[in-house]
Amino acid sequence: MNKAMDIIDAYMRVSAQTEALVRSIPDDRFGGATPCSEWDVRALCNHVYVGEIIVSTRILGLPQPDPKSTEDLLGDDPRGGSARRSTSCAAC
Repeated sequence: MNKAMDIIDAYMRVSAQTEALVRSIPDDRFGGATPCSEWDVRALCNHVYVGEIIVSTRILGLPQPDPKSTEDLLGDDPRGGSARRSTSCAAC
């Protein structure tokens, strides 16, 4: 296996684990506190999602978002972001 495939494989494994973790969060906990007082659970999930976007767009050679962005990219489906991103990268 070449280095690029190793990176994609590692990304896909981590993305699947992250997706499973986010899917396990009950609806009423997305507004809950985290150890970082300025972030709730949803904001933390969004931060992780932005990181996934940065990795997958780099792998795909696409423009990357601002890593410091606080824009909510999760939309109406905070659980679906990770699944959408890993599915788009699976075609790599």
